[in-house]
Amino acid sequence: MSDENARSVQQSGSRFTVSASPFNPVKFELGIFVLVGIAVFAIKSKITQDESSQFLIMFAYSAIAALWLVRRTKKIFTQLEQQQASSNLKD
Repeated sequence: MSDENARSVQQSGSRFTVSASPFNPVKFELGIFVLVGIAVFAIKSKITQDESSQFLIMFAYSAIAALWLVRRTKKIFTQLEQQQASSNLKD
């Protein structure tokens, strides 16, 4: 591994950082959805004993989370395209 590749992984000392990305908020929200999904999975049997209802609870949560993340990603991507188009017009 070259010295340049080693620097791109390890930033300063023992700290590990993630480079700035416009999609970082979506990554954070994904992590929140995963953690809440684990909690929903853990308590679904306490909400109802019916397996089909448990399936519907998990399906509804998953569908809402997926739609939210797709909407947020699409919104950020559209903003990036608009910024790129406006910067191309200035050039």
